[in-house]
Amino acid sequence: MASGTPKKKASSDQLNFLVDFIAGNKILLHGKTKSSEADNNTVDKLWDELTLSLNATGSGPQKFKAQWKKTFIDWKSHTKKKARECVRSEQRTGGGKGDGKALTPIEEKLMGLLSWTAVKGADVHEIGFEHVNAEPQLYNDVITEVHMDDSYLDEPEETVEITVLPGSSTLKRPAESRPYVEPKRKATTAK
Repeated sequence: MASGTPKKKASSDQLNFLVDFIAGNKILLHGKTKSSEADNNTVDKLWDELTLSLNATGSGPQKFKAQWKKTFIDWKSHTKKKARECVRSEQRTGGGKGDGKALTPIEEKLMGLLSWTAVKGADVHEIGFEHVNAEPQLYNDVITEVHMDDSYLDEPEETVEITVLPGSSTLKRPAESRPYVEPKRKATTAK
């Protein structure tokens, strides 16, 4: 490692090399291994090789393997956050050019390796109720009023036509109608 105060930010040459190397060795992309893919020794050897190559680019800082891993993890996180902001900005404009910062070509390349699903969301169509066109309708129903005490059971006394509007919570009787009389109920006793 070079002496003195090293630059902390990786150069664009180093980031380009990093993305190209990760593209060829996708096992390093997520930092997790499956027994079918490789063992930890293989991953360590790949990071050793990548560290030597990144430090040999001639531009940018010289870092240890753990520092390059952290650089990659932080850069992935920052790039996904920036991509989410770009997508939200485009959605706010209705699909037009967003007002936020656009991804750089190298960030676009990195996002090509990562999953856009976490940024844009899954393209899953919802299932559920069909869209129903709910236009207001005017109902003209004839309501027959039947009084419930014994003297009125022979035939309905009068027929009143009432217009019911959707969303109306009350029905109003015409002014010339007589007031509603609560039906008389017979008292029953429990045995």
